[in-house]
Order: sequence, then C-alpha cells, then structure tokens
Amino acid sequence: MSSSKNILCVDDDLEIRKIVKASLPADVTFAEADTLIAAIAKIESESFEIILIDLNLDGESGFKLVEYIKLKEFSIVPKIMIITGSNAEADEIRCHQLEVTEFIRKPLRPSAFRALIEKHLFKSTTPPPIKKIGPLKVDTVKMQVKIINGTKDEDLLLTLKEYKLLMKFIDHPGVSFTREQLYMDVWDASSEIQSRTIDMHVSALRKKLGNYGSSITSVRGIGYLFDSAKF
Repeated sequence: MSSSKNILCVDDDLEIRKIVKASLPADVTFAEADTLIAAIAKIESESFEIILIDLNLDGESGFKLVEYIKLKEFSIVPKIMIITGSNAEADEIRCHQLEVTEFIRKPLRPSAFRALIEKHLFKSTTPPPIKKIGPLKVDTVKMQVKIINGTKDEDLLLTLKEYKLLMKFIDHPGVSFTREQLYMDVWDASSEIQSRTIDMHVSALRKKLGNYGSSITSVRGIGYLFDSAKF
C-alpha cells in the first residue's frame, strides 16, 4: 500500500465527510465536495480511484452525478460507492441497475467502512475486462460492445473487423489514421491497400453506432480519426 490513492467524498453533511476522512487508510488522499457543481469540478481536474456519493445533496439528486460519471471517459475509471440514509428499495434497485460498486446505508460504521475501502483500493491491479468509453461498454475478453442507454445496455452487434476498427479508433482519440495503417493493423495485411474495403467497414460501423457514428471523422487526403468530443 505504498502509492497514494485518491478518494472523493460528495456529501452535503460535513460530519459525514469528517467520518469518511477519519476512517480512511493513512496513505489515501481525501477530497470532498458538498454540491454537484463542486463535485464535477473536482472530477474534471483530478483522477479518483473511488467516488463516494450521497443520494440527497441539498435538494439535488446524487443519481445525476452517477449518470454523469458513467458517461464520462476516464483514464482511470473510478469505482462509485453510494452512501445514503435512504431506506427506499427503489433507490437501491436503481443503484444496482447503474452498476455502482457498493451501496452503503448510513450511519457509517468506521471500521467496516475502512475495510470496505481497503478491499477496493488495494486488491489486485489487473485491468478489468470491461472498458468504458463514453456511452460504450466494451468487454475486451468476449469482444462484445454495448451502448449505455439510460439504465439499459443495448448490444452493438459488430463483426470482428468492425470491432477491431472501433477499438483502434477509441484507443487513439484525435489520431488520424491512413487507410493503409488501418488495413495493416486491422486486417493484419501488408499487401496492397484495399481502400474500398476500409471505407465499407467504416461506413457500416458508423451506421451501427447510430447517433455516435459522426465521432468517426473523415480526414481529407488521409483517412479517418476518432473525435471523442462527439461521443
């Protein structure tokens, strides 16, 4: 547990934030916010391994922040933990639908809470097979892609070549690729480039992405790039 870990606690109750801070391991860097606006500002400027969110933030819904995080692209995808005084079953069900990491009811039990945090911070650092990019959820083991639509995930049925093209683009946002590069990397071919083949597959991929298809942009005289701002 040598490297510092960052945790953000979003709660409008100062006492809860104090309890959370006091319960954390010594090598954890603690940040706090008491409104959605303050929390978003923190998330935009810093990386966090865990974000703790109260569902009731002085008249604002913590679910709005959960949904914002789910749609954002991160270099480090944070774990979301809900801390709430709500006993409403509907709130717990929605958290499960949104796939939050933990649903914790107040009052907090400091020792158990600390153990829970340590479990998620310091377990194996093997990268998870699920990769989130904007509205997409990619299972890199099964090579399956889903589009997050509200609380539901819709399967994106891609061919193997379309999947490889998509991963090439989203792994390198803003990078222009020539058709030759795409042909060599996706088709594993060094023979004469098949421009029509590339264009047909990119066109099919755009159609399957629907409203997000415009994120794959044509670069005149070069080829294609992925514009993450349109995602």
